[in-house]
Amino acid sequence: MDWRLPLLGTIILWGFQGILLKKASQATTPWHVLTLSGIVWLLISLIVILKVGFPPLHTIPLVLAAVLSGAFGFVLLLFAISSGPVSIVYALSTLFLAVTTILAWLILHEQLTPVKIMGIILAMLAAFLLSL
Repeated sequence: MDWRLPLLGTIILWGFQGILLKKASQATTPWHVLTLSGIVWLLISLIVILKVGFPPLHTIPLVLAAVLSGAFGFVLLLFAISSGPVSIVYALSTLFLAVTTILAWLILHEQLTPVKIMGIILAMLAAFLLSL
Protein backbone atom coordinates (compact mmCIF):
# COMPACT_ATOMS: atom_id res chain seq x y z
CA MET A 1 0.00 0.00 0.00
CA ASP A 2 1.23 3.45 -0.87
CA TRP A 3 1.90 5.48 2.29
CA ARG A 4 0.29 8.66 0.92
CA LEU A 5 -3.32 7.49 1.12
CA PRO A 6 -3.18 6.52 4.82
CA LEU A 7 -1.35 9.80 5.48
CA LEU A 8 -4.13 11.77 3.80
CA GLY A 9 -6.67 9.95 5.97
CA THR A 10 -4.59 10.74 9.05
CA ILE A 11 -4.42 14.43 8.20
CA ILE A 12 -8.18 14.65 7.66
CA LEU A 13 -9.13 12.60 10.75
CA TRP A 14 -6.68 14.39 13.03
CA GLY A 15 -8.04 17.68 11.75
CA PHE A 16 -11.50 16.64 12.90
CA GLN A 17 -10.05 15.23 16.12
CA GLY A 18 -8.94 18.65 17.32
CA ILE A 19 -12.41 20.13 16.93
CA LEU A 20 -14.14 17.08 18.39
CA LEU A 21 -11.79 16.96 21.39
CA LYS A 22 -12.46 20.63 22.09
CA LYS A 23 -16.23 20.08 21.92
CA ALA A 24 -15.99 16.93 24.06
CA SER A 25 -13.85 18.63 26.70
CA GLN A 26 -16.37 21.46 26.86
CA ALA A 27 -19.23 18.98 27.33
CA THR A 28 -17.48 16.98 30.08
CA THR A 29 -14.09 16.84 31.77
CA PRO A 30 -10.81 16.01 30.03
CA TRP A 31 -10.59 12.98 32.35
CA HIS A 32 -13.86 11.60 30.96
CA VAL A 33 -12.62 12.12 27.41
CA LEU A 34 -9.38 10.37 28.33
CA THR A 35 -11.24 7.45 29.91
CA LEU A 36 -13.45 6.92 26.87
CA SER A 37 -10.40 7.24 24.60
CA GLY A 38 -8.69 4.52 26.61
CA ILE A 39 -11.68 2.22 26.30
CA VAL A 40 -11.79 2.72 22.53
CA TRP A 41 -8.05 2.03 22.24
CA LEU A 42 -8.43 -1.10 24.38
CA LEU A 43 -11.19 -2.43 22.12
CA ILE A 44 -9.14 -1.70 18.99
CA SER A 45 -6.13 -3.39 20.59
CA LEU A 46 -8.13 -6.51 21.44
CA ILE A 47 -9.38 -6.76 17.85
CA VAL A 48 -5.81 -6.42 16.53
CA ILE A 49 -4.49 -9.03 18.97
CA LEU A 50 -7.22 -11.45 17.92
CA LYS A 51 -6.38 -10.83 14.26
CA VAL A 52 -2.56 -10.77 14.23
CA GLY A 53 -1.58 -12.04 17.68
CA PHE A 54 0.37 -10.54 20.56
CA PRO A 55 3.64 -8.78 19.70
CA PRO A 56 6.86 -10.74 20.27
CA LEU A 57 7.99 -10.44 23.89
CA HIS A 58 11.35 -8.88 23.01
CA THR A 59 9.56 -5.93 21.33
CA ILE A 60 7.32 -5.09 24.28
CA PRO A 61 9.65 -2.60 26.08
CA LEU A 62 10.15 -0.55 22.91
CA VAL A 63 6.46 -0.72 22.00
CA LEU A 64 5.48 0.34 25.54
CA ALA A 65 7.92 3.25 25.47
CA ALA A 66 6.45 4.44 22.17
CA VAL A 67 2.87 4.01 23.37
CA LEU A 68 3.50 5.70 26.71
CA SER A 69 5.13 8.73 25.08
CA GLY A 70 2.12 9.04 22.77
CA ALA A 71 -0.36 8.51 25.59
CA PHE A 72 1.20 11.10 27.89
CA GLY A 73 1.47 13.50 24.96
CA PHE A 74 -2.23 12.95 24.26
CA VAL A 75 -3.10 13.67 27.91
CA LEU A 76 -1.15 16.91 27.81
CA LEU A 77 -2.70 17.85 24.46
CA LEU A 78 -6.17 17.14 25.83
CA PHE A 79 -5.65 19.49 28.76
CA ALA A 80 -4.13 22.15 26.49
CA ILE A 81 -7.14 21.91 24.15
CA SER A 82 -9.63 22.01 27.02
CA SER A 83 -8.22 25.28 28.35
CA GLY A 84 -6.85 26.98 25.23
CA PRO A 85 -7.99 27.85 21.71
CA VAL A 86 -7.87 24.68 19.63
CA SER A 87 -6.61 26.55 16.56
CA ILE A 88 -3.53 27.75 18.44
CA VAL A 89 -2.95 24.57 20.47
CA TYR A 90 -3.11 22.30 17.40
CA ALA A 91 -1.00 24.66 15.31
CA LEU A 92 1.75 24.76 17.94
CA SER A 93 1.49 21.03 18.62
CA THR A 94 2.66 20.40 15.06
CA LEU A 95 6.11 21.49 16.18
CA PHE A 96 6.55 17.87 17.24
CA LEU A 97 7.45 17.34 13.57
CA ALA A 98 10.62 19.36 14.02
CA VAL A 99 11.46 17.42 17.19
CA THR A 100 10.86 14.09 15.42
CA THR A 101 13.02 15.09 12.46
CA ILE A 102 15.90 16.17 14.70
CA LEU A 103 15.62 13.01 16.83
CA ALA A 104 15.53 10.86 13.67
CA TRP A 105 18.81 12.50 12.65
CA LEU A 106 20.41 12.09 16.08
CA ILE A 107 19.17 8.61 17.03
CA LEU A 108 18.28 6.85 13.77
CA HIS A 109 21.01 8.57 11.75
CA GLU A 110 18.56 9.61 9.05
CA GLN A 111 19.87 12.16 6.62
CA LEU A 112 19.15 15.79 7.48
CA THR A 113 19.49 17.62 4.18
CA PRO A 114 19.41 21.38 3.68
CA VAL A 115 15.89 20.95 2.27
CA LYS A 116 14.75 19.18 5.47
CA ILE A 117 16.38 21.85 7.61
CA MET A 118 14.52 24.49 5.60
CA GLY A 119 11.33 22.44 6.06
CA ILE A 120 11.82 22.45 9.84
CA ILE A 121 12.33 26.21 9.82
CA LEU A 122 9.26 26.74 7.62
CA ALA A 123 7.16 24.38 9.78
CA MET A 124 8.13 26.34 12.88
CA LEU A 125 7.32 29.60 11.11
CA ALA A 126 3.99 28.21 9.90
CA ALA A 127 3.04 27.01 13.39
CA PHE A 128 3.94 30.43 14.78
CA LEU A 129 1.90 32.26 12.12
CA LEU A 130 -1.08 29.94 12.61
CA SER A 131 -1.01 30.66 16.34
CA LEU A 132 -1.35 34.44 15.90
